[in-house]
Amino acid sequence: MFAYQMRVNPSQIRQRIRRLEGSLGALLGQLLDERGALRRGSFVTLHRKCGKATCHCARGSGHPADYLSTRREGRTRLFYLSREIRAQVAEEAGRYRAFRQRRALLAKRMRSLLAGLDELAEALENPEPLGGQKKGKSQGRWRSARSD
Repeated sequence: MFAYQMRVNPSQIRQRIRRLEGSLGALLGQLLDERGALRRGSFVTLHRKCGKATCHCARGSGHPADYLSTRREGRTRLFYLSREIRAQVAEEAGRYRAFRQRRALLAKRMRSLLAGLDELAEALENPEPLGGQKKGKSQGRWRSARSD
């Protein structure tokens, strides 16, 4: 048997994969530890004019009003938030945004892990043909089951 020279050091690839594995575990743990309610959408403050000619909003920036902006049935919808639920909805929307960001980071690192595994497989692959000699076109590896 011939010993072949590896193009890339598999040990370095394994080390990189193990580092990714550790960060994946920590990130997955953070996602699984989430216990609070999540609310899809963004917390926004809009400034609206009330329509009264004598009000300060007619000359200025308007009255502040808080809304939850979310997509429903393919369209952006705004839901007015009363003072009673404003803080709760803002917190839930923030948790949702953080959850989605961590999930996206997890997906990115998973793709890196899979790419590293592919790289490791390629580095470990033995490119030498079986039998030590290449066969010509007329000599295939497989023989036909029928006899001519």
